[in-house]
Amino acid sequence: MHIDEELFQKEEFKRNLKLYEEAVKKGNKVFMDIDDMTDIIDYYNYDGRIDKANAMADYALELYPGAIGPHVFKARQAIAMGDKDEARRQCEAIDDKSDIDYFYLTVELEIANANIPRAERMILQAYKKLEPEERDNFLLDIGALFVDYNYVMPAESWLNKMNDKEHKERLELIARIHCSKGDYEAAIKVLESLIDKNPFMYRYWNTMGIIYLFENKFDECRNCAEYSLAINPDNTDGLWCLGKSLAGQGNPKEAIAAFKKFMKRIPNNAKAEVEMGSCLLMTGDMDKACKYLNKAIDHCEEDPMVMTQASDDLAFIYSSKKDIEKALDYLDLSEEYSQYIDDMPNAENQRLVLRGHVHLMNNQLEEGLKFFDKAVKKSKRDPEIIFKIMVSLYDHELYEHVITYYRKLVRVMPEGWNQGYTYAAVSFLRTMEISKGVKLMQKACIVNPDEVELIFGDFFPPGLKKEQYYDYVKNVKI
Repeated sequence: MHIDEELFQKEEFKRNLKLYEEAVKKGNKVFMDIDDMTDIIDYYNYDGRIDKANAMADYALELYPGAIGPHVFKARQAIAMGDKDEARRQCEAIDDKSDIDYFYLTVELEIANANIPRAERMILQAYKKLEPEERDNFLLDIGALFVDYNYVMPAESWLNKMNDKEHKERLELIARIHCSKGDYEAAIKVLESLIDKNPFMYRYWNTMGIIYLFENKFDECRNCAEYSLAINPDNTDGLWCLGKSLAGQGNPKEAIAAFKKFMKRIPNNAKAEVEMGSCLLMTGDMDKACKYLNKAIDHCEEDPMVMTQASDDLAFIYSSKKDIEKALDYLDLSEEYSQYIDDMPNAENQRLVLRGHVHLMNNQLEEGLKFFDKAVKKSKRDPEIIFKIMVSLYDHELYEHVITYYRKLVRVMPEGWNQGYTYAAVSFLRTMEISKGVKLMQKACIVNPDEVELIFGDFFPPGLKKEQYYDYVKNVKI
């Protein structure tokens, strides 16, 4: 259901929140109106701090046993956990069954059970009884329910009945619908129009940041996160986008700082713990990485995404420690859970590359090359897979094999492809094919100076700008 973020910026709400949080710290009770308590539940829920929202809901129900707000929250949590019976118990415990939120909850239960025709009959029956001035708000809430469960067509259908097509909350939902369809460009345009009207709504910046994450546009995601955090420095979605974008930009130390702030707000969060583990691995701190990755596995309740990522990273760690048996056990565990999340065609092939990399780390070249060959064949010679293999081989100083896979890459690289030239250039130089190495280095300086800096940075004089690399390579004798 839609939550009004602007409410959380009001002084009255801030006073109530402070009063409640100070009372909790001191172990005291605080008495306030049930609507104010429900607002605090919504705030914690909106910020991802579910444990605190649950604690407030429990306390509210001590004071107001049949109150609708806390029961609706608890019912929705039960639905999210797949406990439909508990959700119905919470629903039936509500005193005022004439309240519109009770109706929304009964509809949500039907949607959660995929009883869409029944849900729509209930909605239509209620819609016909409404006064015209009440209908737009009703349609917004119904649209939000369908969007929450990714039923795009009924969501669009009900939202299109609204009179106010430019209503800001309707446009937010339309942006989410575009995301569900994979039309990220359209979603960004809608969010940009909303930001133009109200640049201080941090939810807009966070939503746009998450869309950029889907597209691996880390610079844009970071910009959105920084705007969001300038408005609300502790909001968890902003911290999440900042951490993910910094990690994606290859800045693990700053990413770790962002994830630490996130985990201070939401302790024992498996998704943050696995990201911390991955970032620590990037910095080379394998012992701390291992600690966080194991915490993630303990806390994730077998979430396939977390189990897969944590297992992949642990496989790499144990391989580095020359414990190949344990490394391969973790890769087996990763594959067990990856079947639930591998909706991207290359996920399985990337795991084959990782298996090959593990064998190389343990001086098992023949076994490693077998997995690389399998990955290339299964991926139908996908250039991204071939490039990843080149990087692995380069890391192990297997320069002749890098050249072999570079020649495979050249045959399949699409127009505009710019990766791998530096790895190949250094490999040709290392195998004393100097002229080929120099020509490829010159090309790399033009098409991908960032890769040149990453791999060959020490070769250039201090202070030389990346756009000057080509002229330097062209004129220097190697």
